[in-house]
Amino acid sequence: MKKIFILLSLLTCSFMLHANLLENPQFTSKNTHTPDKWLHIQKKVDLKVFNCKEGVLSISEKSPSYGNNISQIIPVDGLKSYYFECEYRCDGLNFIGAITYDFFDSQKKRINKSEYYILKTIKPQNDWKKIVY
Repeated sequence: MKKIFILLSLLTCSFMLHANLLENPQFTSKNTHTPDKWLHIQKKVDLKVFNCKEGVLSISEKSPSYGNNISQIIPVDGLKSYYFECEYRCDGLNFIGAITYDFFDSQKKRINKSEYYILKTIKPQNDWKKIVY
């Protein structure tokens, strides 16, 4: 079977002077699978679906778990404006992938409707696509 990957490279999550708020936006990894200082969530743990190499995080669709997620909690100030930018490339997806962001208050209650950018492609993409929120 052909391996299928979702390639994501988060470039910036910044505000005002474009300071990057992410920890380890380069996706460096001691275990070569999951990026350091990022949370990974899977229904059935299988780290082989994640791969960090040269600043790119790959997530394989071939997994025993339906959901393979990487996330990071970033404290923000509700009185400031923020800018989110992300680049991705898909080798082809049989199932829908998504890039999302959510805001929570100090009691961990969601304060916005989840924002999703749905990734769906039949053919591999050669060029990186950019998402800006």
